[in-house]
Amino acid sequence: MSATDTPDPNGRSGAPPVRDVATVDDLLGVFGADGLQRLTDRMLDEAAGRLRRIGAALARGDGWAVREEAHALRSAAGFVGFAALQAAAGALEDAAAQGAGDRLAALGRRLSAAYADARRAAAAGTQGA
Repeated sequence: MSATDTPDPNGRSGAPPVRDVATVDDLLGVFGADGLQRLTDRMLDEAAGRLRRIGAALARGDGWAVREEAHALRSAAGFVGFAALQAAAGALEDAAAQGAGDRLAALGRRLSAAYADARRAAAAGTQGA
């Protein structure tokens, strides 16, 4: 882990950090602390809706919808520096694109856990330090 990464709160080695400090630092320079907090809150609120839609798509076996929602979540998470959430969304997106239906449920649970970690980091005011 580099000095610019927030440690994984679950102690998983090799896992991406919950939040990437370098990305956060860049965003702080552009938006300031209040602006970054508003951006983060909005992203997480929108992500909650995406997670609900992903869950519904998984339940009905709609891999295309899973892929589309996961792709959008991957992009948004990466923009605000939630590296673990970005990675989890990317893994789900890739598996859905490959038609790996047998892995989607487990990857959906991983995505939900990464989202919960991101929410906790945001609630704690962790900007990445």
